[in-house]
Amino acid sequence: MASGRRPLPSSVKQARGNPGKRALLHNEPTPTVSTLDMPEWFMVPESEDKDGVMKQTRHEWLRIVEECISNGMITIVDESILAMWCSTYARYIVACRNVAREGTVVETAAGGQKSSVWVQERNNSGRDLKGIAAELGFTPSSRSKVSVVGNKGATVDWSGLNN
Repeated sequence: MASGRRPLPSSVKQARGNPGKRALLHNEPTPTVSTLDMPEWFMVPESEDKDGVMKQTRHEWLRIVEECISNGMITIVDESILAMWCSTYARYIVACRNVAREGTVVETAAGGQKSSVWVQERNNSGRDLKGIAAELGFTPSSRSKVSVVGNKGATVDWSGLNN
């Protein structure tokens, strides 16, 4: 396994003026910006969504996907990582709500105290979100390293979408 920094896409190197002056790959894949349909597995009936995670996941998808597409930040091949963002974000929100409702410490059956499982879920999903956000260019520092070329201003077709 190689160590060190991950290679940057050629489009990013070009946008930065190719500071290393190394030859750029000319046959690098360039997926097109397209509409993204909400993944089918987001469509869980409310009766089966006991903790509200899937409802929150759908809400996040609807909140973020149009902005990402219209700014040329994601393409059709990025659907899975965007779905990962939405589901992880939903888990984070649900965990935060439960921590607020139940507190950070719970009593054990033996009468002692331990950290709530919701604290662990909040911390884990928060850590995961930070990594996914950097991959997708969702943080101010990661956006400053990306230059969008091409389909900026594309629109999303929401016809036929059932929440």
